[in-house]
Amino acid sequence: MNGGLTGSMWRLLLVPVLAALVFVAAYFYFYTPKGYTAPPNPEVPVERLAPPVSEVRSFDGVPRISRGRLVVDGLHANNFSKAEASAFLGMVRDRGYEVEVLGQPGRFGGFLSTEPRERYRTLQEQLRGADGLMVAMPQERYTPAEAALVEDFVLDRGGRLLLVGDATRRHELNTLAGRFGLDYQPDYLFNQVEYDLNFQNILVRDFLPDEITRGVGQIALYSTGSIRGPGPGLAAADGNTRSSMSESPGPFYPMLKAARGRVLALGDFTFMIPPRNSVQDNGRLLANIADFLTGSERSYTLSDFPHFFGDEADVVTGRPSLLDLASVLGGALSGYGVEPVIRSAGAPGRDMVYLGLYEDAGPVSQYLQLAGVRVDGSVRTPFTSGMDPENTGVIVLHQGEDRRALAVLADSEETLEELVSLLESGNFRDNLAGESTGVYRFE
Repeated sequence: MNGGLTGSMWRLLLVPVLAALVFVAAYFYFYTPKGYTAPPNPEVPVERLAPPVSEVRSFDGVPRISRGRLVVDGLHANNFSKAEASAFLGMVRDRGYEVEVLGQPGRFGGFLSTEPRERYRTLQEQLRGADGLMVAMPQERYTPAEAALVEDFVLDRGGRLLLVGDATRRHELNTLAGRFGLDYQPDYLFNQVEYDLNFQNILVRDFLPDEITRGVGQIALYSTGSIRGPGPGLAAADGNTRSSMSESPGPFYPMLKAARGRVLALGDFTFMIPPRNSVQDNGRLLANIADFLTGSERSYTLSDFPHFFGDEADVVTGRPSLLDLASVLGGALSGYGVEPVIRSAGAPGRDMVYLGLYEDAGPVSQYLQLAGVRVDGSVRTPFTSGMDPENTGVIVLHQGEDRRALAVLADSEETLEELVSLLESGNFRDNLAGESTGVYRFE
C-alpha cells in the first residue's frame, strides 16, 4: 500500500485551498488601508427623493339614470371575484340598473364550475330579462349553443355585451368573442420607454372618437393583451409598445367595439380594480363604459314574458267571473318584480294583460288585427291554418310606443285557466307561432 497522496486526494484538497486564497485576497482588498475605497455618497436634496407614483385623478361625473338589468356571468368558472368587480358594478347600480351576478363564488376567489345543461338553462332564462351582459375571463369554454344565445341577445334583441380579458389570467373568451369577429391574442403589451411604475403598465393616449372615449385623455392599463377585430380599435398603444408574442411594432389595440357598436371588448381587467381605477383618466373611461352598458335599447318577443313589462301592469278581465284567475296571473307577475293592478278596464299608457274569452275580445281587437289573428268561426293566424276554436287559446303581444299589451284569450273559462297555467310555468313557449303570437290546443 502506497503511503503517499493519490491524485484524487490532491484534487479534494485543492478546493478548500483555492477558497482560502480567494478569502485572503478579498480581505486585503476590502479591509486594509490600501485596498478598496468606496465612492462618496451622492449629495441628493431630500426634496428630490420621491419614488415614482401613479397619477391619481378624481372623476365626479353625474350618472345618467335609466332602468334596466345587467347580468354578470359567473357560470363559466370566471377568473375574478365579486370584490374585484364591486367598484365598477357599483357605477352600474348608480345609473339605476339592477345587477345580477350569476354562479357560485369560490372560497379562494373566482367562481365554481357549473354543469353545462344547468348553465345553458340559467343563461337562457336570465337573458330574457337582461339589458346588458358582462363576461369576464371565463375559464370554461362557451358551448356553441350558449354563444348562439348571447349572439341572439346582442344582434336580434339589442342587448349590450362587455367582454373583459386579462393577460395574467387564464380565460376562454374567444369561444364567445369569435361570434362577433373578435380575437383575444395570447400576449401581453409592454413599453420600456414610458410606463406607469412598471414596463408592463402601459399608458394609452391614442383614442378613436366614441361614446366610450369621450373626455378621456390618457389611461393606464396594467395587464392588457391585444385584441384583433373587424374594425379599428377604440384605443391604440403608442409606437414604443410591444407585444410579448410579436416582433412587430404594432399597432396594438387593447379596446375594440363590434356588432354595430353593441359589443365592447377590453384587454385588461386589472385597471377596473381600486386603486388603479382612479389612475389617470381610468375613472372617466369606466364611467363611459357604465353608460354604455346602461344604454341598451332592448327589443322583446313573447318568449320574454313577463320581462317586457315595466314596474307595474294592469290585469284586466273581460268578465267578472275571471277575477280569481286574474289574481293567479297577478301572483305570477309579482314573482318577477312586476306589480299587478287588477282593473275592470285598461288605462291609457299603462302596460296591460287582458284575460277573456273569444267573445270578450273587443277591447283588444285592434291588437289581434295588427298581429294578423282572427277569431270567429275558426282561429287563424299568419302562421297557422284555420283551427276549430273549441279547446283552444291564443296569446298575442302588442308593443306600442306607450304601452305593452298582452291578450290572453280562450274558448272557455276552463281552457283559459289552462292557458294561464302555461304562462305561470313558462311552458307557453313550446307553442309559439311567431315572435308575438302563441296558439294552443288543449285535449
